[in-house]
Amino acid sequence: MEYYTCENARWRTATEKEIQVAAVEADYGACDAQKYNMKSPANYYDTKNRRFTSALLICDKDGWREPSDIERDLGLCYLNKVGTIDAYGYGYPRKYAVCEKSGWREATLQEEMDYRFGECAAKSQDSMVFRGDAYYLCNRKVWRKITVEENMKGLPCVMNNKLVSGNYYGYYVCKADSLVPASGNEIYLDKGCSSINEGDSVFNKQNGVAYDYYKCIDGVWKRYDNVDSTAFGKVKDERDGQTYRTIKIGEQTWLAENLNYEMEEGSYCYRDSSKYCEIYGRLYSQEAAWTACPAGWHLPSNYEWEDLPDSTKSILDLRDFSWDGSNKYGFSALPAGYGTQLSEYRSLEEYAGWWTSTNYSSTNGYIFGVMSNGKKLYNYNKYYRFSVRCVLDVVVESRDTTTVVNPKSDTTTVMDP
Repeated sequence: MEYYTCENARWRTATEKEIQVAAVEADYGACDAQKYNMKSPANYYDTKNRRFTSALLICDKDGWREPSDIERDLGLCYLNKVGTIDAYGYGYPRKYAVCEKSGWREATLQEEMDYRFGECAAKSQDSMVFRGDAYYLCNRKVWRKITVEENMKGLPCVMNNKLVSGNYYGYYVCKADSLVPASGNEIYLDKGCSSINEGDSVFNKQNGVAYDYYKCIDGVWKRYDNVDSTAFGKVKDERDGQTYRTIKIGEQTWLAENLNYEMEEGSYCYRDSSKYCEIYGRLYSQEAAWTACPAGWHLPSNYEWEDLPDSTKSILDLRDFSWDGSNKYGFSALPAGYGTQLSEYRSLEEYAGWWTSTNYSSTNGYIFGVMSNGKKLYNYNKYYRFSVRCVLDVVVESRDTTTVVNPKSDTTTVMDP
């Protein structure tokens, strides 16, 4: 597919910008006063890379154009916004921008800190806040970063696995004659893990019963839950040789890990880095998810997801289900985040979502999402990227046919014997 522009009574190859503008005008019309500050996707065929793609355009006084990184989140900087400051982007800590008559500009550290935490003045002298990347101190009306060196200055290094409080923030543990920042588990257990106590275990109890425990292995407290390892089965994906844990929950047998099968199209690693695939599995478009499961397994429907145990009828008790709880049912949910159709990746360690086989519309499909406030079915564009869990097919044999039944799913397949 090629695109051309008529100019001075001659045809010439269209520029990528012209192709994008033509695509967005075909869907949303010309950029006019009514559409000022409107952001719209331009879906078109990328002739250079030979694939369908999309770009985001914004309407301003000069017509449709690609927005800056700031405008992508905050829109245009116009008269009524002059003097305002706001956060944009998806990093942590967030970036901040200031709207001036000349347009958006990056906020200075002082502007950002005053906006987020209040003006650094005499009354807030020596107040300390956490910005997201480090701790900052209000000192002589100026916010400054507290260095690691001054936070550790004068702290004792005693080889007893006891935590030492920093001068301003955090905790440290003495390991190999040096102070190192304490891990989250060391803070939670109020005990360091080093060569001194290698192999030690610490049990947590609830109503006098141990419901999980931590073991010191290679200098790290590793958490183990109360699901007996014998409850897990395993299945080998013959396509690539990977082996997955399985778990039976109610009448269904699920993969107890996110699928990590690489497909020719439609499967991705978070931020395109293989290290995330190794931990969280791959992310898939819905079209890829439909055929991603190994033979004998299928992508679960909305009904099958809703069959998972629900302790309150409306909100799942996440301590039974997720990454920060007891994992009572052995589902072993992981907060793998997700990807957008524009190849942006978000919410790692905050959100877990899996495709279902159920369509919401011709352009959107359902995902089963888990956040800190419970579980819910959401609908997303099919080009978004989410995790995949697979459910074992139920096989019912008769004399003439073998019927593969996906319990309460949208389809039943009959095969020749």
